[in-house]
Amino acid sequence: MSNVGLLNSNPMLLVVEELTESIDPNPIRRDISLKSMQEFLKNISHPLDRAIIVTLLKTGMRVGELCNLDLRDLNLVDQDVTFTYKIKPRGALGDRSKTLYISKEPARGEIYNGEVRTASNKRKRDTIVPIDNELYHTLKVWLSIRPDSNSLAEPVFLSTSKWGHRITPSIVRSRLLEYTKTAGWHSPGAGAEENVTPHYFRHFFTTNLRNETGDRGIVKYLRGDVADDVIETYTHNWGNSVRTVYEKNIYSLLI
Repeated sequence: MSNVGLLNSNPMLLVVEELTESIDPNPIRRDISLKSMQEFLKNISHPLDRAIIVTLLKTGMRVGELCNLDLRDLNLVDQDVTFTYKIKPRGALGDRSKTLYISKEPARGEIYNGEVRTASNKRKRDTIVPIDNELYHTLKVWLSIRPDSNSLAEPVFLSTSKWGHRITPSIVRSRLLEYTKTAGWHSPGAGAEENVTPHYFRHFFTTNLRNETGDRGIVKYLRGDVADDVIETYTHNWGNSVRTVYEKNIYSLLI
């Protein structure tokens, strides 16, 4: 199809790229500085694209986990937003303001919160992640123009091309590709060591936060990695450990 002009490029290159990352989730990767990432975000003005990328960078979640977020997984403590959508945060968020919840449960092809999911969460443990001011305001902008959903699950991120439908990992990758090509961060046929994909942002988050905090336990908790010491130390003292350390050390992206 590419040869006869029906496609501009070979779509299987993206498939092979994602398969490679599944086989080797921690390859040697392109070194992108915080300053370069800040400059990259300056060129992203579309509210959906900006919200997707900032969420990935600020939380370290996987692209499937981002696609599976529902409004009940956010606690923005914003009367306008909660009134507009009439969705109360799930009980696990309690009175923890400015937080989001990443569940381990959603699986591709299974019904979760009343909707069949197209992506799986590979997280081994439910996680509550703080929302800093940059992510808070970015999400508010998106929610203010978010289309009405065709799903009772009320996804956080909805397609603006396939109006009202939950975004999928392939949609996220496709939208990101427009920006990474322009930035010179993606070349057809190159591997994960060169190309910036949604999974790169998880790597960026892990590397930078680990370097800033010097605390592998906090990073493991936020990534949702299984570790008994992490669960014991941080789950029961979330406010004084996770939130305090996160807010003190999370990098600024919007300059």
